[in-house]
Amino acid sequence: MITVEQMKAARALLGWNQQDLANIAKMSKPAIANIERKLTSPRTDTITAIQKAFEVGGIEFIDGGVRYKRDSLQVQVLKGENSLQLLWDDIYETLLPGEERLLSGVDEKILLGISGYEKMIERFAKKNISGRVLAMQGDVVMSDYSCEYRWVSRDVFNTVPYYLYANKYAILISQPEPSVVIIENQSIVDSYRQQFEYQWSLGMKVKKRQRKAEQVREPESNRELVDA
Repeated sequence: MITVEQMKAARALLGWNQQDLANIAKMSKPAIANIERKLTSPRTDTITAIQKAFEVGGIEFIDGGVRYKRDSLQVQVLKGENSLQLLWDDIYETLLPGEERLLSGVDEKILLGISGYEKMIERFAKKNISGRVLAMQGDVVMSDYSCEYRWVSRDVFNTVPYYLYANKYAILISQPEPSVVIIENQSIVDSYRQQFEYQWSLGMKVKKRQRKAEQVREPESNRELVDA
């Protein structure tokens, strides 16, 4: 029987929202939401209907994960309050000096309250791992001095928080408990990277002086003589 984590990973892989899954599985959206939030224990025939819907979409379920049929991939689920710290560790260990991470839809007001966030930024800066961040137009909480930011119009902004790095696509999930789903597959990353680059090309560059003052303080040795 498939797990809730596999359901979420399969939806992310296919780009389905809860309504899409409900339509194909011939269920209601609230029923899907309750299952994913673990508010109900679904019957065997309900889980079977959900699994068949995903299989029609081209998903294959394997032990502890999911993958496209004919396209091998690895899926890792990090769960708990330290899931973000584990993700940052994986990004740090995966990327080489000079490489970058891409972020979109991440609420930095929440990140500022997470233990280890400031240390993570310092580690990335020392290893010369840069970053680019897509933020919703008007958002001024931009705390990572190692990243470049661009505003994207609310009309086209993707509110699903994710990271792209190397051949990995990481989705941040807040309910029913903090989790990160890391999908390792180059073709999937290439697809999302194209979407990111398109939005980046449309975005408005954010200058440092436009950011809110509560950002992580950049060490004096890293600061530019002239503020961009």
